This record gives sequence, C-alpha cells and structure tokens, in this order.
Amino acid sequence: MEFHENKAKTPFIRLVQLWHAVRALAAANADPTSVTADE
Repeated sequence: MEFHENKAKTPFIRLVQLWHAVRALAAANADPTSVTADE
C-alpha cells in the first residue's frame, strides 16, 4: 500500500517541481529584480 502511494505521488511531486521552475523562469523573464520574491 505505502509503496503504491509513494509511486503514485512521485509524478505529482515532479509536476510541482517543474511548475515552480517554470514560474521562477517566467518571473525572471518578466522582471529580473523579483526572482527571489516568490521564494
């Protein structure tokens, strides 16, 4: 059960990490001075 949950949760974690990376990149492109504002 736990193994199945972790395996199912991994893609979601990857998606969240990718989403934050895209947001950071978009923020940097829009305004280089506000890169650390999201953190």
